[in-house]
Amino acid sequence: MNTKFSEGLTPNPDSMPIDGTELSPGSLLAKPKWVKVPPCRGRLSLPMALIAALWRAMEKRRPRGFEAVSRRQALLKDIDIVSLTKPGAVFVSDIPSSTNAEGAFMPASRLYLPRGVNAARLLVYFHGGGYVVGSLDSVDSFCRLLCHKSGMAVLSVDYRLAPENPYPAALEDARAVWQWLQESRSPSATLISESDGRLQLPQKLPLLVAGDSAGAHLCISLCLSLRDAGLPLPAGQILLYPVTNMASFDTPAYEQFGSGYILETKDMEWFRSCYLPDTSLWSHPLLSPLVSADPAGLPPALVLTSEFDILRDEGEAWAGRMHQAGVPVVACRMPGVIHGFATMTAVGRSAHKTIKLICGFMDWIGA
Repeated sequence: MNTKFSEGLTPNPDSMPIDGTELSPGSLLAKPKWVKVPPCRGRLSLPMALIAALWRAMEKRRPRGFEAVSRRQALLKDIDIVSLTKPGAVFVSDIPSSTNAEGAFMPASRLYLPRGVNAARLLVYFHGGGYVVGSLDSVDSFCRLLCHKSGMAVLSVDYRLAPENPYPAALEDARAVWQWLQESRSPSATLISESDGRLQLPQKLPLLVAGDSAGAHLCISLCLSLRDAGLPLPAGQILLYPVTNMASFDTPAYEQFGSGYILETKDMEWFRSCYLPDTSLWSHPLLSPLVSADPAGLPPALVLTSEFDILRDEGEAWAGRMHQAGVPVVACRMPGVIHGFATMTAVGRSAHKTIKLICGFMDWIGA
């Protein structure tokens, strides 16, 4: 497998020429070489500018505050504004939380299966929200669209949230789900099926992990912990505007976009205080991989960052670290967009472009 690291996308990812090749679901990933293009367009796209302006007006009228329950409720209202009507071409099954015979907790999840297609891969999705807000419902529209457009199964995980359940609860939940999926493989299964919370997977079904923001951070933590334990790794990891440094919030992107672009510096400080009340953990390799983790041996990765986002620089730096360590990586800076662009399915075409890149990435790694 060849490694490629792209330092950005030109303003129109649907038609960006790469050595004369138009971008299609696979063409961005077709050539194993460095691609350097202007990393910024310097202005928000019109749909994103309108969303940012609306958010600022709402914030001025009624500040969100820093109370977990009210913020979770507010997020669901915000999601309704920026989400498309849910595609009907998928089967959806809610799997409740449970406790096994050993007393281990299994978080609730939601399984999406494409209609009329035998899904050839399963993607485990972890929602964003700073480990404090977010839920199955906050990413429901994106997961439905991803399942419908890609033809793959998606399992969205409702991991426990802080401050009620600080670190390592979310990581324990991710590990539990991963173990459950491994135990659900069956030599006799020819397709993905679920009944009464029991899942059956084909023996050789590729499993991938994906997440946005804190969910992408959870993907990284999960992959690092699985690698360190010598356990089976995902076939690939899809990291949408990931958090990679809990130790410090001092990059140029934080200085440029620390307020007014939906995710603000004060939000990150609050999220960190909820999820990691023990400050001695802030630099731990599983929590600040950019600071202290060795990425060697991690699965192939797709890293998408937002041009106007405080997490931009650390996400791109982590992609660079993985590339230097020999991990197959594709990293793209999406121009003219803000944090959360992938799950804003009703705002512009960013969600659709994200899904195109995900499909191309999976073809590239052969998953």
